Amino acid sequence: MSSFNEEIYAIANAADTQGFSMGVGAQDNSTFVIAVIEHAVKHKLHFLKAHDFGHSIHFREVDKPMRGDIAYWAHHTNGHVGIILEPFQHMYIAAESSGGVFKTHWSRHPKFLRYVG
Repeated sequence: MSSFNEEIYAIANAADTQGFSMGVGAQDNSTFVIAVIEHAVKHKLHFLKAHDFGHSIHFREVDKPMRGDIAYWAHHTNGHVGIILEPFQHMYIAAESSGGVFKTHWSRHPKFLRYVG
């Protein structure tokens, strides 16, 4: 696992119990993912909408995801992103403005992105 992945994974995995959510209505999936990455790598990123992740210079597409990688669904209505917690179990963590931070499993196969700095 890359050093970025380890930090991103550790913060994301604890996010639903550590009060990482800023409250219902205050955070969507891209805001959550950016906040976790910024906290993990100690570097400020420009805001990205979910659709922008696949085109960002900060990420590269990978075939085999690891913990801490980004699950990216470009064809979701407004795009959707989450942080992979357990790739073999298809588990990731994300946020929705209507429901806060949650852990779930993907059923539709996403693209996988790795933060590269």
